[in-house]
Amino acid sequence: MESDRNPYYWANDPYFTDALDRYILEQDKGRKTIVLDLEAIQVVLSDGGSEAYRLIEALASVEREESYDGRRGAPRVLLAILQRLSEIKGAESINVS
Repeated sequence: MESDRNPYYWANDPYFTDALDRYILEQDKGRKTIVLDLEAIQVVLSDGGSEAYRLIEALASVEREESYDGRRGAPRVLLAILQRLSEIKGAESINVS
């Protein structure tokens, strides 16, 4: 957990920034869709749901740090979490297409 002097901010978290970079890379390659393995995601979320809690924390940081600037990070956080969710695979390997 970040201290009060250095509160958590999504744009400083590689969990989101690296995923956003991968999303942009896929988009630049011409990919137009993201495939989600719903069963695998459900298993991950049932085992503590870290993605859900990280998303809440990231969006709270958008509200705290960017509310004066139109909350511009919110779409970026959403794209990053979609990329992360697309990387969760179950028994069958499904690629971003």
